[in-house]
Amino acid sequence: MSDKDKKKKEKEKEKEAKAAAKAAAKAKKSKRANPVATNLFAFDVHGEAIPIIVEQCIQYLEKDGYNQEGIFRLSGSSTEMERLKHLYMEGKTVDLKKEAREPNDVAGLLKLYFREMSDPLLTWELYECFLAAVGVPSSDARIAV
Repeated sequence: MSDKDKKKKEKEKEKEAKAAAKAAAKAKKSKRANPVATNLFAFDVHGEAIPIIVEQCIQYLEKDGYNQEGIFRLSGSSTEMERLKHLYMEGKTVDLKKEAREPNDVAGLLKLYFREMSDPLLTWELYECFLAAVGVPSSDARIAV
C-alpha cells in the first residue's frame, strides 16, 4: 500500500472517529433526564473560574486520596456519588472531609461532573490537534504539535 493510500485511509478513520464521537455526545445529551443536573454541571470552559465542585474534589483528593490505589480506576459507590451530587445541586455548602465516605466516591463524583458537562473538556475545535499529537512518538515533539 502506498503512502498516499495510507494517508487517505488514516484520514477516513479520523473522520469516522469524529463522526462517531459526535453521535455519541449527541445521544448522551438526549439521555439526560434531569435539567437541573445539566445546568449545575455545565459551565463555560472558556471562563476563568474553576467550578467549586472541581476545586473541592481536587483539594480533597490531594489531601486524602493521594495514596489510594486505583483512585480513578476503581469506582466509588453510585449511591454516595448521587448523594454528594445532590448536595451540590441544592446549592448547599459541601465539606467533603465530613460528607465523603471514601476517596473513590469523590473521584467518581469528579468523573461524573466531567462526563455530564454539556461541552467536552477536550474541545471539538482541538480534536484534530489531539489526534495529531497521539501519532507523534517524542513527548517534546508532541507538545509542539
